[in-house]
Amino acid sequence: MRRVGGGGRVADVEADVVIGDVSGVPDAVAEVTPWASGGPTGAELPIEMLETLAERLKIGGRLYLPTGTMQAEERVLEVARSLFGDDNLHPLAVREFPLPTTVARSPAVQRLVDEGTLDMRQRGTRLVWRLTVWRCTRTGHPAPTGIMPAGTAP
Repeated sequence: MRRVGGGGRVADVEADVVIGDVSGVPDAVAEVTPWASGGPTGAELPIEMLETLAERLKIGGRLYLPTGTMQAEERVLEVARSLFGDDNLHPLAVREFPLPTTVARSPAVQRLVDEGTLDMRQRGTRLVWRLTVWRCTRTGHPAPTGIMPAGTAP
């Protein structure tokens, strides 16, 4: 087993299982929390990780991908579907968490909610966000969605 982190390159690695847990909160959220930034929408770093790691999985290999409504989640899932195919993404766990009050009151966070980048819902007096952990399986066949991964040509 080899652990690659901190921006380490994975060009020489073929894996059966990858835990794709990279920071995925927007810059504006990272500014008011101790969490590391994942880019302007929180989707940029997870998308970069997906595009880098998808080809490093062996046929039948699995990527466990956490996504959340604390980021532009649909953008991350769109790329995952383009790489693995819709039939090869399966939600394994879903859980809601309350947003810390200081984060919920941040004008920048409220702007992201108003724009639709973040998908929060009200539960009682708190805003909550949803975490989903997906199992993405590499089949060895091109993704049937018709979307080409970034950096590839037909």
